[in-house]
Parts: sequence; structure tokens; C-alpha cells
Amino acid sequence: MHVLIAPDAFKGSLTQQEACRTIDKGIKSACEMIETTHLPLSDGGEGMLDVCMDMFPGAKAYDVSTFDPLGRPIDATYLYMQKTKTIYVEMAKVSGLLLVNDDERDIFRASTYGLGHLLKKATDIHEVRHLIIGIGGSATNDGGAGFLQALGVSMTDEQGNQISPGNKALTTIKTIDFSSFDPAYAFLDVTVLCDVDNPLLGAEGA
Repeated sequence: MHVLIAPDAFKGSLTQQEACRTIDKGIKSACEMIETTHLPLSDGGEGMLDVCMDMFPGAKAYDVSTFDPLGRPIDATYLYMQKTKTIYVEMAKVSGLLLVNDDERDIFRASTYGLGHLLKKATDIHEVRHLIIGIGGSATNDGGAGFLQALGVSMTDEQGNQISPGNKALTTIKTIDFSSFDPAYAFLDVTVLCDVDNPLLGAEGA
């Protein structure tokens, strides 16, 4: 018998690779003769980059300084594949729930600014034609406002001040100015990895 072990991560407890090893140990304890193959999977959440590293050996990891959901400095990793000019970004590593303690989780002030900051730094370093971004495990719900601000989009209130981070400030937006937004971003081929149908508005909305 040959068993394929293909789990996603167990949020908050086991990574995909740890789950593979744990399941393998359980199988082998029942019968040492069973052969196993490990195939870690990802739904776009935590551990996505590790899975991509296994799947795409040509992708190289880079670390850059950016900001967590609450605006604190952190170092975050992304992958870049030179051959296909593709960048792989895991939102959970930049704007993720695991970066904030339980008592710090505040959807009203958490921002995606760090995610945009990471993308800007990566595109300053590399020629990027394709962005693959996993959006699971996020601690934010600002509609991507912080992400766009980091890429040069100006969002100001009635007094002309930049809006505060988080979704609470979205109701204060008076003007959105794309004049400083790099038009090169508009030509990126973007693939979003997620495992849910999550509309922004309505009864089933985010």
C-alpha cells in the first residue's frame, strides 16, 4: 500500500510539513511496510511560500523590511522566480493574524500597508510580470486601502490629511488621487489564491 499525505496547515498548531511528518509517524506506527509520499498543500494562507518553495525549485527567497498589520517594523519573506519574472507573496507573513497577539487583534485599525510596501520594494529590485498572492490568514479588512497607499495612492479627508490606517477611516475619505501611482503596476498579471467566496459587501460580505 502507498499513502499520499497531502494536508494543508492546521492553523495555530502545525505547519503543512509538520502535519505530513506527524501523519506519516501515525501511519508507520500502524504498519512499517506502508510507503508514503508527502505533498504539502496550501489554500493561500499560512505556509503558502513553503509549499511554493517545494513546488518551484527555481524560486528564490528574499527578505525585506516592512510593517505588520499594526504598523510595527518587521522583516518579511517573498519568493521570486527569475525565469518567469514571477513574485510570490504570502499575505499571512505581512498582514497576518499570527503576527498579532489575541489581545491586539483590532480589525478597525489593522492595515494592509505593509503588504503594499513589500510589493513596492520587491518590484524596485526585480522585473516583475506576474504577481501570485495568497490572501489567507489576514488580520486586516481595510479594502486594500493601505496596500494602495504604500504604492503611492493618496487618500485624504476633508481637511486634506492622509486617512488613518484601518477600515474605520474609510468613511472619512474625501479624495483619492492616483497621480503618484506607478502605472507599471496596472500591467502586472495578478493571480489571487484563496479558498472562499468572500464578497466585500452584503449579507455574506467581509
